[in-house]
Amino acid sequence: MKILYYGYPSSAGKAPHQEMAALHLSRMGHSVDHVCWGGKKGDHSSSSENLTYLPQQKKGILSAVQLLLFLFRTVWRNKNGYEVIYVQGAQQTPFVFWLPLFARRIRIIYHTQDYLEPRRHRFYELFEKWFARRVHYVISNEMNRGRFMKSYYGLSHMPVILRTGLPIWWEMPTRSEESRSLVIEESGVSDPDTAVLILAGGPYRGDRMSPQLLEAFALLPDRYVLVFNGPAMAQGKECRKACEMHMKQLNLSNRVVFRAGLTFEELLRLYSIGDIGMLLYPNDGIGHYYQCPGRFSEYIRNGLSLVASNFQGLELLLLKYNLGAVCNADDPASIAEAIRLVGPNASEQRNRIRQLAENEFVYESEAGVLNELIQGTYKQFKPSVIT
Repeated sequence: MKILYYGYPSSAGKAPHQEMAALHLSRMGHSVDHVCWGGKKGDHSSSSENLTYLPQQKKGILSAVQLLLFLFRTVWRNKNGYEVIYVQGAQQTPFVFWLPLFARRIRIIYHTQDYLEPRRHRFYELFEKWFARRVHYVISNEMNRGRFMKSYYGLSHMPVILRTGLPIWWEMPTRSEESRSLVIEESGVSDPDTAVLILAGGPYRGDRMSPQLLEAFALLPDRYVLVFNGPAMAQGKECRKACEMHMKQLNLSNRVVFRAGLTFEELLRLYSIGDIGMLLYPNDGIGHYYQCPGRFSEYIRNGLSLVASNFQGLELLLLKYNLGAVCNADDPASIAEAIRLVGPNASEQRNRIRQLAENEFVYESEAGVLNELIQGTYKQFKPSVIT
């Protein structure tokens, strides 16, 4: 089938989760044109002979108007014979809210990878609600998010659930003992053979519970190493400065390592040498409480044991599959206790977790529903929308 995919910009150095449906459908033989606002022509997270990347210039308000006109002309004329329009993300809905009115013979799918917190982003919420109520299908990446979204927006059907995850074909790095030794050496740990590497999976930031994690880390034995990775340039320097100030207050002079400006491939290589991956979030709303983060897939594909906030969905996953331990992310002592539970056995669990990830948590395990959606054969298909 011919698909117009309108979503976020792609890049060879970025995580591919937001454009994973485009990659999957193109690899399944469908012809996909990936349109986005911003990005560079020829730069995409993964190539496919059936995927055409069509980034549109993003420079000021005028470029937004030009994008809107481009989308309208493309859909109105439909010279390419699009049978499906696939929209990814709430930030796209202000540009395509008119689609259900003018493209009624084209099947429309809306996919939200990160359902917005109610009333936190009112502008996008207004357009997302309008759009989601009028398209043929809605996709969410987590069951409880989808359930809440249905009730809050008054959707006629439950959103289809398609979990965030890396596909089986995504190349994973080989664990490098040399790279691990370099990080441990930089940390200043005295006994490298007993070191346990904790990956924070992001910069030092309040909404990742980094202050609480650092306070927990100060309670752990000297063999533990904490690694933050974050953005390059000014923002990354600010995060590091905030972390170093907090370290000084806690009398931590070493054992914390910083990595900044990593590409997605470099980030996966960093994860591959670790032992524990942290998934800590504040309990401040639907979006954070019901998580299905890309880091979950990235961690376990590299065999990391997990320590996560004790939220319902995360706790169920960790307990059901024996992936690690949960904690009260507001309490440093609880975080430290969870790390102590996981740390001693993390290296022994690595191969089991990696194999489990490849069998149960790859993108393909749930993506079969996409073919039903684009063909219009899914059981929640609403034929009244098409005239």
